[in-house]
Amino acid sequence: MSYALVMLDDPNDVHLLAFGDPQIRGANQYNSLRTRLDILGNDYYLGHIYSVLTRILGPSHVAVLGDLLSSQWIDNDEFEIRTLRYKTRIFPKNSGTDSSLVFINVTGNHDIGYSGEMSLNRVSRYKAHYGAVNYVIEVNPSLRMVILNDLALDGPFFDTQFHEETMAFLNDIAQSKFDGTTILLTHVPLEKPKGVCEDGAFFSFWNSELGGGLKSQNFLTYDSSQKVLNTLFKGGKGGIILNGHDHEGCYSTHIFNEELGKWVPGMQDLNEKDQIKEFTVRSMMGEFGGNAGLLSAHWNKLTESYDFDFRLCRFALQHFWWIAYILLIVSGGLLALAAARVPIGKKNI
Repeated sequence: MSYALVMLDDPNDVHLLAFGDPQIRGANQYNSLRTRLDILGNDYYLGHIYSVLTRILGPSHVAVLGDLLSSQWIDNDEFEIRTLRYKTRIFPKNSGTDSSLVFINVTGNHDIGYSGEMSLNRVSRYKAHYGAVNYVIEVNPSLRMVILNDLALDGPFFDTQFHEETMAFLNDIAQSKFDGTTILLTHVPLEKPKGVCEDGAFFSFWNSELGGGLKSQNFLTYDSSQKVLNTLFKGGKGGIILNGHDHEGCYSTHIFNEELGKWVPGMQDLNEKDQIKEFTVRSMMGEFGGNAGLLSAHWNKLTESYDFDFRLCRFALQHFWWIAYILLIVSGGLLALAAARVPIGKKNI
């Protein structure tokens, strides 16, 4: 890990700490004691990652790239319980050294459902606790962050309202005539050729009795990907894309081909300024190593644009974390026991 990313060389610089897919589970009275302890330990394991990295790195922004929770099918009471755990045990906003830290939640399919499951209740409860699903953070006149609910782009839809709202959001951005640099934060990765990422393109749909809506997708469709790229990056001064969803993580690029008149995804070996890099951040879940993405956006005075540096920080497998803390507790207990056995008025030689 390079801690050089922490240093703010210019007041316009941005340092973003990104987490993919925590997917916190729920416990109830029917779970075994072992399961409940595992869920409790996982909360504090994820919280430990967040608190340590924010304290050491001092980021200006933190983003959780969707799938905050593990299921879109939970009832409202369970949603409230998991949200409380999320905000108190795992991601207390001001655990960093700077209380001005900007915290960003991105919608995931396990938070509000795929478009064939996206209901008013699911979206409303998400907004009530985690904020808007589509919005723009204007960092400065030359840099913006776009938080996009790309789950609402591809159908068939359970409720077309959310698709219409997301398309209107993109159309408003297109009319803004912004010519700076864009950081896109979203959940579902953009379309790309088979073999670039661990998971290939996959779409499934509910049967007609359940409405026939979109049930699952690994990537956005070609049309949706082109819409996003054209709206956010064409004509501007570059940018970068961070998303989640694919727990294994991935890296790819997108370049606009003038002859074809479209964006071409893949792994082109091109000048860095000619491509939009897309990083799918590997999941922070314990079985994937407790990962975090470290993104630095540095203002280049010579080119009057932003240079990006992205690195993946693997924290530790949760089993090692468990072992370390159990040993710490046992050691503390033994020391306390030994101290209690020392007679008063005598030195322990």
